Amino acid sequence: MGDAASLGTGIETIWRHGKCYAMASALARTLDWPVVTLTVDVPTFERMTRAQVAHAWVRGPDGRGLDAGGFFNEAELVAQFLTNPSKWSNDRVTVFEDDAAFVGFLRACYDFDERWAEYLCTVHEPGVREAIPLVEEILVPLLEAEAPCPGLA
Repeated sequence: MGDAASLGTGIETIWRHGKCYAMASALARTLDWPVVTLTVDVPTFERMTRAQVAHAWVRGPDGRGLDAGGFFNEAELVAQFLTNPSKWSNDRVTVFEDDAAFVGFLRACYDFDERWAEYLCTVHEPGVREAIPLVEEILVPLLEAEAPCPGLA
């Protein structure tokens, strides 16, 4: 997929699929890069649709996406995520200036579920705290060595 290289650390397995919100927050807080999401509308039981973030990452100064799998071409990633048949509609890529704006968007997406506030406190923030050392100690040095990006250092 694009120019993403397998980092061979096991980070991608957990942090790209399943914990991408926390990894995007950790990357944004560490690198001060904007958060980008692939957002789709999903049907609800009330015969309405709600926005849902299918994947989150950060965008480097050179325009490439970065998540736990490394640098990638955003258009290729979006195409990959949208190849799976689903009932979603209105897919879109949204850019958030920083992590605070991203988390605010997540709150707006999931405010109908009272468990969301609990998720932010008990899952998201601890996940971000767990991901930041991975970003600082493993991901950034590997990416600097394999695919330098202006503004990474």
